[in-house]
Amino acid sequence: MRNASDEEFSVSSVFFSDVIHANKNDVPCIFRITAPQLTVPSSKASLLVLADSEKEKKKWVTVINELVTICKQNGFKERSAVCLKEAYDSALPLIRNTLAAAIIDKERIALGTDDGLYLIDVIKNEITLLGDCKRVHQLELVPSARLLAVVSGRSRNVRVFTWEDLQNPEATGAKLLEARGSQLITTGSRCQGKSTNWLCTAAKRHVTCYQLTAGKQPYRRTREFQAPGMVQWMGVFEECLCVGYPSGFSLYSLAGEGPPANLVSPEDPSLTFLSHGQAEALCAVTVSNDLYLLCFNTVGVYVNGQGRRSEQRELMWPALPVAVGRRISPSLSSGIHEEINILAQ
Repeated sequence: MRNASDEEFSVSSVFFSDVIHANKNDVPCIFRITAPQLTVPSSKASLLVLADSEKEKKKWVTVINELVTICKQNGFKERSAVCLKEAYDSALPLIRNTLAAAIIDKERIALGTDDGLYLIDVIKNEITLLGDCKRVHQLELVPSARLLAVVSGRSRNVRVFTWEDLQNPEATGAKLLEARGSQLITTGSRCQGKSTNWLCTAAKRHVTCYQLTAGKQPYRRTREFQAPGMVQWMGVFEECLCVGYPSGFSLYSLAGEGPPANLVSPEDPSLTFLSHGQAEALCAVTVSNDLYLLCFNTVGVYVNGQGRRSEQRELMWPALPVAVGRRISPSLSSGIHEEINILAQ
């Protein structure tokens, strides 16, 4: 994917010296697209394109250059969604195969790797190995409670580290004994009124909710239930837990035992296509009080609190995503192999 509105974007024909390995008869049919890359330090990358004929090549070069001119004339400027900062040089041998990451604050980043949990201070350029966590699968922050939840080990145990634990390389955190075998966790906070912090774990279809506290026992179990299918995604929406499973999402009260609210209503015929293909649930976003964006690996749909389609527009992915997340409001990011796309809602 290239951004034609970028000032450094360009398209041009090539010379024989630019494509020394190409067939001489093909060189007049080749053109080059050059654009900056999201790397540190900044760099450019070129894409060579072979057209069917020299006439076809000239047509494409003209069309793309006209598009660039239109972008400049209409004031379409590049809108950077993120600013890249290198936290660790991947050429160094200390940290191998990062599996998860979490931004603690402006100075510190937690990395979950095959070898354990690392804390990187990007200001002091210090790297600390914390505790005895092996193969860290997932990291989730609870900033308001100053806590970091970790899924690690072959048994996929869950540990909770306080901000103070992160200062001590020997700290092992508080282990949730009953959360052994968790394939997925999520955290969240209720901001209205008295602040309440939550940690939820999922093992296959079984979901357990914990309220986090500041005492010696840093958690209290509040609810357990079985999801309609294998849990693929979870997120805390104020006082509710949103659970994603094949072809659907449901809302569960964190504090009570009430019935769940199905966000994909079987009574809406426009959504039945989701169940036919067993769409994988990747993410859900609260857009407003009664509007949700449900992201599956095939499409994103807008529904209301009754699980009926509220908008006809759909979110289409540039390619099949492996993950979707929302960290930069109001944008949504979709992760594709070797690529991240930022989409405006």
